[in-house]
Amino acid sequence: MIANRRRLGLALIALIAGGLSLLLAALSAGESARLAALLLTGHSAQATVVDTRVMHSRRTGPSHELRYRLASGAGHSDATGRADLWVSLPEADWEAARRSGQLTVRVSDAWPGLSAPAAGLTAQAGDLIAAWALAGTFGLITVAVVWSAARGPAPRRARGG
Repeated sequence: MIANRRRLGLALIALIAGGLSLLLAALSAGESARLAALLLTGHSAQATVVDTRVMHSRRTGPSHELRYRLASGAGHSDATGRADLWVSLPEADWEAARRSGQLTVRVSDAWPGLSAPAAGLTAQAGDLIAAWALAGTFGLITVAVVWSAARGPAPRRARGG
């Protein structure tokens, strides 16, 4: 009875850890492809800043955001096709773009319509590395728990005397 509860608990842990690993890997894969397209097959271009704002949050503090438009008329969009989205930038880069009315962006040659501010790409790469590391950690936890469940309980040792 105790062995069955142990296996059920281990199965639940494996299911949760495995699910988190797969979710993080799936989300990271899409963002990794987007970032690779911008960095490896992209070029720099100047965009016109069309709007700026500062959003305030009690937990994270201020977020400096803007919207931009390229000469082709395209703005920032995401993988779902939503366009003219607000993008967050470090305060110094946001202030420089707000003052000049111009923003340097990376535009993908291989992925039409894909662009992002050049200033935020390095931070995105760091975030993706952390997400992949977390997905790998959950994957290793899953493997360890499944291996432990497959081995079964440790045999009891006889007390020597």
